[in-house]
Formats: sequence, C-alpha cells, structure tokens
Amino acid sequence: MADQRQEALIGLGRMLKSAGYRFTTCAPLSHEIVNQRPGNELAASPTDIFGWSRPFAQEAVAGALLEVMDAAGVLEPQGSLLKSTVRFSTLGPLLLAHSAFPTTRQDSVFFGPDTYRTCRAIQAEFLRDRKFLPDVIVDVGAGAGAVGLYAASLLPNRPRVILTDISAALLWMSEVNTRLNDIAAVEIRHSDILDNVPEAADLILSNPPFLVDRSGRTYRDGGGPWGTDIACRIVAQASASLNQGGRLMLYTGTPIVEGADILARMLDPIVDRNAWSLDYAEVDPDIFPEELFREPYSKADRIAAVFMVLAQARKDSAAGRARPHDPGGFIDGA
Repeated sequence: MADQRQEALIGLGRMLKSAGYRFTTCAPLSHEIVNQRPGNELAASPTDIFGWSRPFAQEAVAGALLEVMDAAGVLEPQGSLLKSTVRFSTLGPLLLAHSAFPTTRQDSVFFGPDTYRTCRAIQAEFLRDRKFLPDVIVDVGAGAGAVGLYAASLLPNRPRVILTDISAALLWMSEVNTRLNDIAAVEIRHSDILDNVPEAADLILSNPPFLVDRSGRTYRDGGGPWGTDIACRIVAQASASLNQGGRLMLYTGTPIVEGADILARMLDPIVDRNAWSLDYAEVDPDIFPEELFREPYSKADRIAAVFMVLAQARKDSAAGRARPHDPGGFIDGA
C-alpha cells in the first residue's frame, strides 16, 4: 500500500501529465553543460524544475504545485531558493519519476541514456519476433521500474510483471511509477538478483550497474575488478530460472582491454555449462569516456555498451559462446 508521500508524488506526476509535460534525460555531462549556460541558473518552467533540476524561487511556482511537492517530500532548500529532489522523464507513453541531478546519493534512483538504449533494444526484439508474448516478466535491478514497465506497455497480452531490487528506496520509486502509469498486474519485490523469485519467468530483463564506482552507489557499481560481476550473476541465475522458450534480455557495459571484451570472456564458461545460446552485440562502441581517466579503466581501450539475448539453443545452432547479434538494426555490419 502506498504511503502518503507516494500518494502525493503520484499526484504530482499526474499533474505534470495533464499539463503535457515531457522531458528526455540526457547524460550527466550534457546535463551539467546545459545547466551552466548563461540564463539557465534559475528554473522558469516545470521542465526546468522537474527535468533540468534547476533551483527556483518559491514565488515562481503555483501554490497548489508547491503544496503537492511539499507533501511528497521532494522540496530541498538551496539557500533562499528551493529545488526538487525528483525528476520526471518521458519514455514512450510513460512518465517516470527518478532522482534529481546530480545523482550523488547512495540510494539515487537511476534513469538516463542507458535506460533509453535498453528499452529501444527490447522493443526491437519484440518487433523481430511478434509471436513472443511472455506471460511472466521479471525486471532484475528494476530501479525506477522503467524497463519492466515499458516492456509491459508494448505487449498486448497484459503480462504479469515482477520488479525486483535490493534497495528499498528504489522499490519505493518503482511502486510510484507503476501506479502513476496505471500498469496492471505488477508486483514489487525485494530480491538480490533472482534469489527471491522462485517462480519461473518467460522473460527476464535487466539493465544492471556495470561500472567500478568509488562511492559504491547501488545504481552504478557493478561489482568486481571491472564492474562486470552483477551481469555475470544475472546470466548464471537466469539460465536456471527461465521457462521453456523463455529469454533473458540484458543491456550492460564492458571494458575493452587490449582489444579483448572482458565481459564476453567471463560469460563464455557460464554459457558453456548450460544448454543455452547467447546472442551478444556491441551496440555502442564508446560510452563513459571520462572513466578512462580513472582506475581501473585507465588500462582499458574503451567501455562498450552491449545487448544480449540468452535463450535455449536453436537446433541449427551450437549452444554456448557469445555470438554477434543485431537487435533489430541497432548496429551496422553485425
């Protein structure tokens, strides 16, 4: 059951929806650059407040909106000004609440370009195989719930959706976004990967953290020396948790070191142990270039974004080993 703060935040989102609010969240560096431009110091519109996370004067906001923000607990003093601790971003038909910029807190709720890339790749998979209509979807590390809720919005069969995360703060936001977007048959569940999901799934989705984060932020730190441990755990557990004909669709990042894909090397023995195939594609060759200044990525050539689909091996294809895959024209030359 939603608490009073959740009810107020849902109401705030509905107010923005009814006003036609839209915002696309960009990369943190782009966000910082835009906010530093002359004239962007103070918020002058709902997009400035709830998209660009700019401070605003109390008198610049309508009283009803300010009251709802106060009830939702999203007002933060900035000297004589105020700032929203929450952003709202649009994703297809959805409006989703997540953490304000900058996301420096340990329990920050992530939403950004990787979310859009993940959802675009999943949509391409659905378009490529329109007969694949999963009844049970599990979103592992759901965060704001964007990936699981977006997948459900694309399917005509109204699947049951289980949104999981290890963070209570993130699950709280998942519940807000589920109700804000009126997505039916959604369950919010605390779970470390799939440990608390005993039922089998037709589709497991994930956009897990994949960097080594010095601050250890939940939404960002992928574990292990290269940030790839969580992705490997998801693949290992998914192979034992999927129904006949089920699939895992996972978007993540991998360091390329001296031309070698670290994650692909780690996944090979995991996939080889199971009668599954792993289609694996590099969908963006160079993300987070600023990380190359820091350890351990100062030893890497680049960080690549990858999208993979784990499924039962086809009769005409050998099981195991990551094979190049083109998710619906996402990359050229695959």
